[in-house]
Amino acid sequence: MKKIIAASAVVYILFMITDYALHGVLLRGLYAETAHLWRAPEALGSLMWVFWAVDAAMSFLLVWLFSKGWEAGKPWLGQGIRFGLVLGFLFSLPMGFSMYAMMPVPLSLGLGWFAGALVQLLIASIAAAWMFRK
Repeated sequence: MKKIIAASAVVYILFMITDYALHGVLLRGLYAETAHLWRAPEALGSLMWVFWAVDAAMSFLLVWLFSKGWEAGKPWLGQGIRFGLVLGFLFSLPMGFSMYAMMPVPLSLGLGWFAGALVQLLIASIAAAWMFRK
């Protein structure tokens, strides 16, 4: 359980960093172009705790699920990449393209959500595998 908690903390920090890089930097312009669809910055700021709670839950669940499929003796990097790609496609396809179909956002934003979530989950899964390597 100590390994799961430690790996969850590392993944949580990575989620926070990659969330900022993706949404606060890379997609910032696209969010500005579609500002009429989103909460006002001050309203969004008061709801940051929701993002933090979701990231905490996702971090723990990602690591816990990873631990159930961990294969001792097999290369950790390959296990992290495999798990990250599976989770990445599982979550990023609906995140990017279902939201694009549902909301009046540009395709570039849907692609950004897809690619961003895929990369984010790949990084998180590789980090989880690294934490389980010994």
